[in-house]
Amino acid sequence: MVKEERIREQKDRFCSLFRIYGNRLTETIYRRREYFYLDDYSLSEISQIEKVSRNAVFLSLNQGKKELENREEKLGFLTKLDRIRNGLEELKKVTDGKKKEEVISKIEGEIDYGI
Repeated sequence: MVKEERIREQKDRFCSLFRIYGNRLTETIYRRREYFYLDDYSLSEISQIEKVSRNAVFLSLNQGKKELENREEKLGFLTKLDRIRNGLEELKKVTDGKKKEEVISKIEGEIDYGI
């Protein structure tokens, strides 16, 4: 169960990275990652559609993963988006006016810094 949850979290992360940075991938890698992560096709299904070996699909997906992670490491947009989302969730729970202003200021700082 834990392994399946970890795999799902990893897949969700790459879907998010794909949405943010996917347009920077080559057309082939983009298409194959879209099949795998967004359409939930298996490697075998993609290899049949693309008329290439299963290994070629596997290598493309790994290359795409490396490129997406590299972009996130350099730019950090997903990390920043996560911090903004967490701040908004925190804001929904705050009832104290002063604390609410602090949370809003924190979110504004995330938005203003680097984007």
